Amino acid sequence: MHDLKGNPFVSSDGFRAVAKEVGAVTSCFANPRALMGKDLNISGRPYEFEFGEPNKEIQLRDGRAGIVISRCGNYVVVGMHDEKTKVSECRSAVEKIIFYLKQASAQGSGSSWQPYIDHAVTSWMVVKAGGIYAFPSGEMWACSRGFRAEGDEVALIAEHLSDPEAIAGQEITVAGKSYVPVAGEPGKEIYCQNGDTGICFRLCGNNITGKFMAVAYHDASVEPVACRLALVKVGEYFDARAKGS
Repeated sequence: MHDLKGNPFVSSDGFRAVAKEVGAVTSCFANPRALMGKDLNISGRPYEFEFGEPNKEIQLRDGRAGIVISRCGNYVVVGMHDEKTKVSECRSAVEKIIFYLKQASAQGSGSSWQPYIDHAVTSWMVVKAGGIYAFPSGEMWACSRGFRAEGDEVALIAEHLSDPEAIAGQEITVAGKSYVPVAGEPGKEIYCQNGDTGICFRLCGNNITGKFMAVAYHDASVEPVACRLALVKVGEYFDARAKGS
């Protein structure tokens, strides 16, 4: 899954299409035939233009293998099939993914990040609620039930991420509750507190996986350092994905 500029968000093992590769294709969504005759590479393999439906789908081919790139709002879903799989089967799989994404969005879950954030909250006892947001816009991609930081709230934190001390001691509102920023790591993290509860914002991802803000809330039963460490692990997880491990 990539944005319209080609930046990747989620990919399956063994498939590493980079932003430049996908962006070269998505830049021609309005006029797919402009790709005719161009050398195109996706995940290290050369392809040529096969078929395109403006602003909806583009197919690339390398012999009997191919790539299907279909648009879903502000994102594209990229499917690759080998010589043993028909292009129609690949298209059907991509359509099912898009159907799932649209269903998730209609239910308020935001994107395919939702299963990940649900798992994080239920498996990490130190995280009582959380979400994943675009950086630096603050657009919500996924959040746990009962917790919804607004985009402008996250964007405010993102704006001061390079210099956390600039908002230290100021009262801010997150998901309907007031907090005071009390600690931070320039360019990486800001931690805010309200009594024995707190909320941590951490910049995760990179140019390969895409950058995003991971947000985690903890209650009085959890030490702040434990909640903050949970988000460090989120960052390490996506860094490892970028390295292919």
